[in-house]
Formats: sequence, C-alpha cells, structure tokens
Amino acid sequence: MCEAEFVADYKNGVVKGVFFASAQPYQTAKDVIIIDFYAGIFSYLLTQYLWQETGTPEQAIAYTNKQIPRRFNQNPLYEVETNSRSRNRGIYFA
Repeated sequence: MCEAEFVADYKNGVVKGVFFASAQPYQTAKDVIIIDFYAGIFSYLLTQYLWQETGTPEQAIAYTNKQIPRRFNQNPLYEVETNSRSRNRGIYFA
C-alpha cells in the first residue's frame, strides 16, 4: 500500500467499533507496579473503570486521563468508527 492509499483509507475511517490507545503517538506508555505485578497504567485504569462504569468511550478516556499522574506525560486517546453510533453508546455496546 502506498502512502496516498493509506491516507485515503484513514480519512474514510479505518476503525471498526472503538479503538483505544494508551498514549499519543509521540508519547511512551508507562508500566507501574501494582501490588506484586507490572501493568500498563492506562490498561489498569481502564479495566478499573469498566468494572465500575458503563460510560461512553469519551467518558472512559476522560476518567483514565485524570487518573494518570502528570509526571507520566501520557495522554490516552480513542477513535470510533466513522458514521456509527459508537461515540455516544456505552463501551459494552460499541
């Protein structure tokens, strides 16, 4: 696939459902020690959120972004399928 084809596909929306990323493309995702195991801070916080809430992808990202310590310099992101209702639906239904 050439660069022009990639850009065209991306503009048409390549995400099917919801896509979560633990950090922006220029950032490093951090691991932390939680009790006696290592976990990605985003993965851990998103899992905690999903156990307790049924919000939208935007609400989940907002929650995890507030919980990640600023010193980590890590900002999660998400994308939803173009022309879908996934943006406004609970994660379990997206």
